[in-house]
Amino acid sequence: MTPAGVLPGADASWQVVDLPDSQAVQRHEGSYFGERHGFEAPFHWYRLELPATLAGDADLGLLLPRYADRVRVYLNGERIARSFHEDDRVEHGWNRPFFARLPADALRGEHTVLMLALDSPYLGRVQLSRPRVGPVDRIDALYARHHALRIFSAQLATGILATIAVLAFGIWLARPRETLHLLMGLASASFAVRQAHFFVVVPWVSPEWFWWLAVSSMAWAMCLVLLLALYYYRQPGTPPGGRPDGQMDSQMGGQLGGRLEAALIAAAVFVTLLTLPGVGVDAYRHAGLIYTALAPIAVIGGFVLLKRALRAPGLPQVLLAGGFLINLLLNLHDLAIQQRWTSIERPFLGPIGAVLMCGSFIVALMARYVQSLADVAALNRDLEVRVADRQRELERTHARLRAATAEQAKAEERQRLMREIHDGIGAQLSTALAASERGGHADAAALRTLRAAIADLKLTVDSLEPVDGDLPSLLGNLRYRLTPQLRQAGIAVKWEVSPLPPLVWLQAPQALHILRLLQEAFSNLIQHADADTVRVASGTSNDPEGVWVEISDDGCGIDAQVEAKGRGLANMHERARLLGGHLDVGPAQPRGTRVCLWLPLRAAMRD
Repeated sequence: MTPAGVLPGADASWQVVDLPDSQAVQRHEGSYFGERHGFEAPFHWYRLELPATLAGDADLGLLLPRYADRVRVYLNGERIARSFHEDDRVEHGWNRPFFARLPADALRGEHTVLMLALDSPYLGRVQLSRPRVGPVDRIDALYARHHALRIFSAQLATGILATIAVLAFGIWLARPRETLHLLMGLASASFAVRQAHFFVVVPWVSPEWFWWLAVSSMAWAMCLVLLLALYYYRQPGTPPGGRPDGQMDSQMGGQLGGRLEAALIAAAVFVTLLTLPGVGVDAYRHAGLIYTALAPIAVIGGFVLLKRALRAPGLPQVLLAGGFLINLLLNLHDLAIQQRWTSIERPFLGPIGAVLMCGSFIVALMARYVQSLADVAALNRDLEVRVADRQRELERTHARLRAATAEQAKAEERQRLMREIHDGIGAQLSTALAASERGGHADAAALRTLRAAIADLKLTVDSLEPVDGDLPSLLGNLRYRLTPQLRQAGIAVKWEVSPLPPLVWLQAPQALHILRLLQEAFSNLIQHADADTVRVASGTSNDPEGVWVEISDDGCGIDAQVEAKGRGLANMHERARLLGGHLDVGPAQPRGTRVCLWLPLRAAMRD
């Protein structure tokens, strides 16, 4: 070691050291960081003798994968390159690879001496990796790989993280209730600020504030990422592979969330205040201790996420736990490099871990949104089915209302017709009959015709009454109307009508057909049978399923030729056919005539 700007003399005593070397300041000043001497910091010299085999007609290339914090290159006592541009400006080079060209005319075969002078105006420490010397093209290609891995990866990570932050903040501004997007934006922004110190040469602000941002942003990035994971599980809904009711997620967020969230926020605030320039300790000098203290909290967070992923496997759970654990391992790798637990030549992988973690978190959010969209689609399909069911039910209700309205209109019309017939034609016929009977001169046939007309009119009025499928009630009304006529004709009636199942199709039009058919049967009986007794019975049949009504008498029976030629019987058969049933007319036992009407239980009336 020499004072700033002084080259080693011929009598300088050199020590043999192994490269990479990070103990130079500790050997000379007793501390890893040493004193901050400013721009008058002493030079730490490394002397290398190049083998004669490297000398030739072509220039050589020199690569230093890592050094701290400034380096000057001397070839045979002449300075040929340096890593910084201005002598009195802080330019960080601790993570930047360095390339220099060694001119061929300066190489002296067996006596070529390469010396590297390192100083550290701000950082206060000196580190040097193993130099690579060889043909320019090979060294330049090697430099490009180191630059891409150490510098470009951090720049790319910062750009990706900043983009993620902008998108997340944009979504949050559009939907302020989405806390996950706010946390995602803050976490990505913290990681973006964190990655800057890997590639920024000249700090944006003073070096003290720059390193304060680098250290405190790491604490906030870890805090926000774990908060994001906890809030993710605390949100309503179920990620794929989770419990259907989300109860486990809420319990995890509630039980662990309170204590862990408080610890995370407290740690981030403590680190921020502890390293505040002018108030707390030096952020750069104590960064290793701070990162080591934060590591257990990050490990606990990773354990929580891993336990959740193992307890309820699913894509979002695996992504959250896997992304966080990968980032944790890569940052522990960086911590080992920083604390010199492993070779300082290893590249820092934290920027790659941050991108992988944030990317996995985004995919987890997307998986959740995809699941939410699937749930919404399923809900929409269910709603469509329910709406269709409600629509069909509404249409059925409207149909019933229309039918009820039409039925009410028909009922009102029937009532009107019944009043008109009863008070109009019926009253006039009754008055004419009463006048004819009082006068004593009326023809007997005319009186019978008037009585039959009145009975027929009453039967028509009866058919207008609501039936609602009740055939026995219809037969009861018929009995009430025809009993006086049968009694006047001297015919006794045996009524054996049993309860019958309702005929769902039996309404006023069908009732009129049945009454007319049975009225015709009784009319034939009164006029032609010469019977003393008539029997009316009813019952049900199973094959085919239906009901039957039978009228039989003990009269003289029916002539087959008369039956074949009679128009009345033909009308009776036609009415039975229109009702969907059939009519049987034949001799009764031991004598007389039997008329049996069979009606279906559920068939509708034919056209």
